[in-house]
Amino acid sequence: MIKRECLLCKKVFYVKPCVVKIGKGIYCSSRCHKKDRQRKARGRVVTKCEICGLNFEARTCDIKRGHDRFCSTKCMYRWRSTAKSGENHWHWQGGKPTLICVICGKEFRYYPDKRRSERKLCSKACLNKWQETSLRGEDNPNWKNGISTEANLIRTSAEYERWKKTVFKRDDFTCQFCGIRGGDLNAHHILSFRDFPEYRLTVDNGITHCVECHDIVSSILAMGDTFQPLPRLSA
Repeated sequence: MIKRECLLCKKVFYVKPCVVKIGKGIYCSSRCHKKDRQRKARGRVVTKCEICGLNFEARTCDIKRGHDRFCSTKCMYRWRSTAKSGENHWHWQGGKPTLICVICGKEFRYYPDKRRSERKLCSKACLNKWQETSLRGEDNPNWKNGISTEANLIRTSAEYERWKKTVFKRDDFTCQFCGIRGGDLNAHHILSFRDFPEYRLTVDNGITHCVECHDIVSSILAMGDTFQPLPRLSA
């Protein structure tokens, strides 16, 4: 008996030498023989996956065109991740250039963008620091010869935003009037912003109110009544 491997299912089987001499003994069973004949009639052949080595059926015309090299999309994506990435990709433009941040001096990399000028800052934090110093006064594109009031300059400054965030964080983003947490919040000045300029950015002079409660307090103050803020809610 001669040891053979089925042409279709690759199963090992044994056959007589006389059967091999007459050109038979290629398939392990009549079922594989019939299945292979049907496949060839449809113009399909067995080929080997380039990634996992699994045998699968493919059309002869697709193989000639260089298609059907993989048994599944999973194997195709595995091949793409190595063969068509980085410098091998057709859209490769040299990778991320290395630059130095003008604020902190840290090296960073980024993808170039033709629609924008060359990037000079490594993060949003450095961008905010650069805007605080480089986009103030006459250097700001919205400069209008200093017509803004002092109060407006303070309320739109970065220091004022930090003061508001500190007040919100201290009060756990909870309205100290009604106890509702989250939503639209306002940082209210206990001592008036207008009458006590020295306490405008003092954290202890701030208290968190929701929009509705802040409107109520503002209405009471507008009528000239004396308003004593409630003590902060306990945690």
